Amino acid sequence: MKNFSFYTQIFDAGHLTRLRSDNTDNEKLAQAAVKNGLHQFIRNRTPIHDEQVSNNPGKIQVFMEELEEYHTHSHGLVNVPKVLADIFESTIGAVYIDSNCSLEIVWKVFRSVLEPIIYLEMLGEHPGAKLQDSCRKNKLELRYVKESWKKDATVSISIENKLVGKATYHLKKDIAVNRAAKIILDKIDSVMIDLGIDYNSSIEKDEEKHEEDENDAPNKWEY
Repeated sequence: MKNFSFYTQIFDAGHLTRLRSDNTDNEKLAQAAVKNGLHQFIRNRTPIHDEQVSNNPGKIQVFMEELEEYHTHSHGLVNVPKVLADIFESTIGAVYIDSNCSLEIVWKVFRSVLEPIIYLEMLGEHPGAKLQDSCRKNKLELRYVKESWKKDATVSISIENKLVGKATYHLKKDIAVNRAAKIILDKIDSVMIDLGIDYNSSIEKDEEKHEEDENDAPNKWEY
């Protein structure tokens, strides 16, 4: 966390929390595990591993395939096998113990392993949260229709009681929600025009504020 400390005088706790999360959450650690080949050393001999992987033999393979599309962070668009994050965390713990609990050595070892590091200008947001925030700002009624997910793995989204998008993802309902939200966000202008809503004015204000924040921020971490 100390490597984020120079941001504290410019950005609030919310920005810092998201920055830390994007660089240390399960998806980021699982990505690092796969990119560095740690998944090859998973041994299927524990009940926990049986539950997380063996009952879904294609879960890790699906994650590896989806990484080709999301090189930094998907923000809730892929299912992350927790066992991948666990083996990466345990590797960090082993280095920490072997280095006599030196955080400096741990960082030197894993800094390059965690590439690409996500900087402030690369911060993303889960599509579901982003769409919800946009609808709240514009005082629009947003509704997720999840009742059929167990049957056909589909989640639909309506705005102002009009169906505007849907997505199918069988591994996890929350990911189906985010994928449906992303579909809507990718065509948000046309969706709002169809609804007869002046959406661009609020978006332009948010983008201007974001650009001001970026201009005030350092570009890279200092070491």
